[in-house]
Amino acid sequence: MRGKFFGYFLHRFANAPYREQQQVRILVSIVVFIFLALFIIPVGTMITFSFFQQTKTGDIGTTLTLANYIRLASVDLYRTVLFTTIRVSILTTIGTMILAYPVALVMVRGNQIVARLLAVIVIAPLLVNVVIRTYGWRV
Repeated sequence: MRGKFFGYFLHRFANAPYREQQQVRILVSIVVFIFLALFIIPVGTMITFSFFQQTKTGDIGTTLTLANYIRLASVDLYRTVLFTTIRVSILTTIGTMILAYPVALVMVRGNQIVARLLAVIVIAPLLVNVVIRTYGWRV
């Protein structure tokens, strides 16, 4: 199914008129630019800064060092927090995959009414934060 899905769009893009291909390229380049500007560049900068030491005045030093990573590996508190974070993220990912796959399968192959109801049930918890904040501003 997945191969047919992407094959259909690839075939459609390849056979589209030049003007439509240009529109698709422009839209994709905008998304790639936003992704670079808002994710890749800040994360890359943070990783780069992690190889420098902070001076006593709070500035970033100019010499490259692995001292931050050595400290991460040697301090027990940092190791515990790191491994706890990795463990929780792996368990959350596995649990989400186990719970989400049957829901997605029912949404794709099931009745249209059931699919819409499941979509509302899945999206509703994400809206709770917005509703509570909006209500908080009113009070």
